[in-house]
Amino acid sequence: MKVHRILLSLVVAISLVLGNTTTAFAFPPTPSSFYGEVTVDGANAPDASTVSAWINGVKYAQTTVQLYEGDTVYSLNVPGDDTDTPAVDGGVAGDTIVFKINDLVADQTATWASGTNVELYLTAETPVTCYALTLGHTGSGSNPTASPANSTGCSAGQYVAGASISLSGAVPVSG
Repeated sequence: MKVHRILLSLVVAISLVLGNTTTAFAFPPTPSSFYGEVTVDGANAPDASTVSAWINGVKYAQTTVQLYEGDTVYSLNVPGDDTDTPAVDGGVAGDTIVFKINDLVADQTATWASGTNVELYLTAETPVTCYALTLGHTGSGSNPTASPANSTGCSAGQYVAGASISLSGAVPVSG
């Protein structure tokens, strides 16, 4: 009987110890942080511009630029993914971060790494809008030739609005 009580006591004690466990959750990783100057078309980014960080097409962080000693600057913390949650909350080591200045994709990217604080100068250029120039004539003769052949950043025969173009070489039919 004494042995039976000892065994019963041991079973109850072990059950209490094993039954009283909780799941330990890890802290999410420390963010990957970035800071630096921001320019668009070679000049300070416009007032109230935003800088955002994107991983695999998902925005994980955004901040508004500030003016500091004559330069527009930003500071941004890109969170890490908390593996204890089913959702993807941020980056994991090696992810490529794409930065946007307003809606313009910055020329620079970075690699997500927990606990880093990296100086990164962000630049972006406004895309050039090009328009096709159609050359023609009525009657006999030849079409004029445009000079220059195109605007900078445009394909042949295309120009930006307001570009100066000289037309020459149109020859009428003799007679």
